[in-house]
Amino acid sequence: MKKLRSASMMLFAATILLWLGQIITMFMWDGVYQASTMYISDLGARECQVLSEATMPRVVCSPGHVFYIIGMVSAGFLLLGAATLLRSVGVDRRGAASKRAPIKGVITNAFALALMGIAFVLNGMVDVNDGEVLHQVLFAGGCIALWVLMARNAWAGIKYQPLLNEPSVPLLNKAQSIITLLFLLASIAGYLLFILSPPPSSYGLFQHIAIDSGALWMLMFATVLRTKAKAEL
Repeated sequence: MKKLRSASMMLFAATILLWLGQIITMFMWDGVYQASTMYISDLGARECQVLSEATMPRVVCSPGHVFYIIGMVSAGFLLLGAATLLRSVGVDRRGAASKRAPIKGVITNAFALALMGIAFVLNGMVDVNDGEVLHQVLFAGGCIALWVLMARNAWAGIKYQPLLNEPSVPLLNKAQSIITLLFLLASIAGYLLFILSPPPSSYGLFQHIAIDSGALWMLMFATVLRTKAKAEL
C-alpha cells in the first residue's frame, strides 16, 4: 500500500532530521554544550544571553541554531504529512470506505501525529529567548501526543484476537506492543523526572530520555508500516 510506505518514509526521515539538526547544532555551540543540563530547545536560541528560568538559569549561545530550526520544522511537516496519509488509509479516491480491512486506531494515530507535527513546527519557529513557557507547553503537548500514539497501538496489538475475525487489524503484533510499552514507560519516566526533580538536576538528560525513547520507537513504528505496506502489495 503506497500510503503506508510513504508514511513510513516520512516518519523515518522526520526522526533522522530531528536528531541530525540537534547534533549539528550541538557541535557548533559556543563553548561546550552540556547535553545533560541544557534544555533541548536551547539549541534554537537566536541570540546569546542568560535565560533566568527558575528551575535552571543558564547561558545559551547557539551559532548553529538554524540547523536545529530546519531539523525541527522539517520533522514537524513530515509528521503532518504522515498523519494525512494515515488518515486516508481505508478510504478510496472518491472518499468511500475501502474493501480492505481498516487499521485499528487509524484516526487516533493520525490525530496524535498531527499534534506532534504542530508542536515541532512551533518549537522551531518560536525563539526560546522569547517564549520559554510556550516551549515547555509544546514539549508537554508533544509528549502527550506521543504517549497517546504509543498507548493506542500497544493496546490494540495486545488485545487483538486474530481468530475472532475482527473487522479491523492492529499495526503492531503482541511482541511489538510489549516493546512499545517499554518505550512508553521510559518516555513518561523521563518527563516526570524533568518536571518533578528539584534543581539542580540533569534536566536536559531527562528531556532526552522523554523524547529520544519516543524517537527510537518511531523508527520501529516506521519499519512496521513499511513491512505492512509490503505485505499488502
